[in-house]
Amino acid sequence: MQSKPSSGEKGPVLHPTHKATHAYMVFDNLNFPVFDPAWTAGEELSLVQGIMKYGLGNWNDIAENFMRGKPADVCEAHYFGMIYHQN
Repeated sequence: MQSKPSSGEKGPVLHPTHKATHAYMVFDNLNFPVFDPAWTAGEELSLVQGIMKYGLGNWNDIAENFMRGKPADVCEAHYFGMIYHQN
C-alpha cells in the first residue's frame, strides 16, 4: 500500500515513515563468487567486458587490460570451462 507523500516530498512513499529525501550511499561490491570460488563477480564481469572489447580469443589483450593479475591462459580456461559450458 502506498501512502501520499508528505509536504516537500515528491513521488510515492512505500512506507509511511520513509522519507524520500534522506541521504543514501550506493555500494557497488561485486566481491562474491558466481561460478567459481576463485573468481569474484567483478572478475567475471571484467572478463565478459574484455571479450566484448577485444573479441573472443584475444586472451592476452583481455588479461592485460581487464583482468589485473589473471594470466591469459587462466582467463581462456575459465571462460570455456565455466561460462561457455553453462546450461
